[in-house]
Amino acid sequence: MNKKLPQITISIARGTDRGEVTSDLNSLSVGLGLFLAWFFLALLSTGCIHAFSEGAPEMFPVPGELVPLLNLAALLACAVFLLVAAFTNQRLLAFYVSRPAPVAATVLAVAGTALLCVPGGGALGAAVTVGSGVLLGLAGALALVLWGTAFAHHSFTTIVLNTVLAIALALAIAIVLIHWVPAPASYFIVGLLPVVSFHLLWRSMPAPYYARHEAPVFSPLGRHHIPFGIRLGVPTLLFGVPFGALQAVCLGAILPSDSIAMQLCVFAAAVIALLLIVIVVMLSKSVSHWDIVFRCVVPVIALGLFALTGLAGPNSLLCAFLAVCGFVCFEAVMWILFADLSQEFALSPIFVFGLGNSFLLLGVLGATLAIHPLFGEPTSVEALAGAVPGLLLALVMGYASLPRQREIAALMHSVRRTAPSAAQLAASAPGHDQATEDAVAIAVAEALAEAPRKAADEAARTDAEDASQARGRFQARCDDVARTYLLSRRETEVMRLLAKGHNAAFIQEKLCISKSTAKTHINHIYKKLDIHTQQELLNLMEQGKGPESAARPATGPDSGRDGRDGQRRAASSIFGER
Repeated sequence: MNKKLPQITISIARGTDRGEVTSDLNSLSVGLGLFLAWFFLALLSTGCIHAFSEGAPEMFPVPGELVPLLNLAALLACAVFLLVAAFTNQRLLAFYVSRPAPVAATVLAVAGTALLCVPGGGALGAAVTVGSGVLLGLAGALALVLWGTAFAHHSFTTIVLNTVLAIALALAIAIVLIHWVPAPASYFIVGLLPVVSFHLLWRSMPAPYYARHEAPVFSPLGRHHIPFGIRLGVPTLLFGVPFGALQAVCLGAILPSDSIAMQLCVFAAAVIALLLIVIVVMLSKSVSHWDIVFRCVVPVIALGLFALTGLAGPNSLLCAFLAVCGFVCFEAVMWILFADLSQEFALSPIFVFGLGNSFLLLGVLGATLAIHPLFGEPTSVEALAGAVPGLLLALVMGYASLPRQREIAALMHSVRRTAPSAAQLAASAPGHDQATEDAVAIAVAEALAEAPRKAADEAARTDAEDASQARGRFQARCDDVARTYLLSRRETEVMRLLAKGHNAAFIQEKLCISKSTAKTHINHIYKKLDIHTQQELLNLMEQGKGPESAARPATGPDSGRDGRDGQRRAASSIFGER
């Protein structure tokens, strides 16, 4: 898709010894921004507005007594489906990476939004509300893992830039639709947002990896599921409580305000918060990761939580500014955390986004039901101020338990030292359905049953197998180096081309990236491998050509093809080559 739409590359020099920080601005920001705008308006703002802003413009005609039921159905369905997606990320991988997936998300989102537009009360109204919430939750969960997978294909700085612009776009759309577009036109536009968003996602998805007979580059977590789940789930669950409170106040009390000054304050706060994150990443003295971003923005989030105590006072405009800053920073760093985890360690983004967002939404659900309980009156802004110490405590505990980049690196290193070869991964990947495996088995059996070839054909086939085995050994060596030094997906692709003797100009053209981006990836590779030149990389690759480090392709008539297919995971992606 980036070949058809404009792409902007931003570079900031950091000195001759550290190269540049580069980031590509592309259509990811537009697609995610449209999805987040729909997520805010259809899935979240209805209940928040009912809780905090009585008499404010409402997005949908949902009766006040049914709003807590809508919140419970939508958030619980979203969290449960995300958890299911996390643990079926390999079993249902063929669906998650296929183009029908965004089509299914579109249908669910439009149907759920349409049900929100149906006014009514009583038992029938409650059934419609619950059905709408379930559909919205399923659509939101599927979209989160799909957009997360799309983001995980890119470098960290590209993830950051597109994330912050997407959030700014989402808030701008939300303000316009709440205040400047009357119903029922606003209903139609909100229902159209996921259609356009998922269309952009659909166009960015090439043929699935299994249609090209390739293995996905994103790996299932073969071991340590429970330690990894605890390390990621505990902090995100704790973060969900203060995040839900900030989200409810911003979407329910600040965004619906009719004051032009308040609306301008919201937009200014969003821009400043996002600029803060970009500056932190661009000017970092080392390779940035989520822990560096968290370290810099957690004080801003804490200040936003503390500002909740003054929203009803004379300094409400300043407090609203700080609260929005905290909410925007929180939204951005959580998305960056999941995307960077997936990209840096080549973990399945379906697993990471599913597991992380499910725990995050469970915390949000707890905060939302505390603000607007199923039975009882909603909590006022003044009453919420009394819960600020507890919210700050949850934030501090979440940050204290948040895994640092080096801790995840140590965990992944212990897993991948004993990881199976790429050929074994391709043979055992759950994404390959039984019918495909049976077809391959039948084809191999038929080939083995064929009569012996003539001498000339046998010699030609032997030469082809030797060449295939050589390519297989090279791919296996690349995989070994990538696992040992924890190279990211894009760095593995660049290293593979460097090891073949190609220069930066060829890599730039081959991978469709800018010259500065190619040089930045090369510098990161050299730093991780503790080398300085391409010749040192070639020497490192030559040192590992012994039989113990080479993957041995399966023997048989199709061994050459299977060896190539099984060893291509470092140059492919879950959606396709980029």
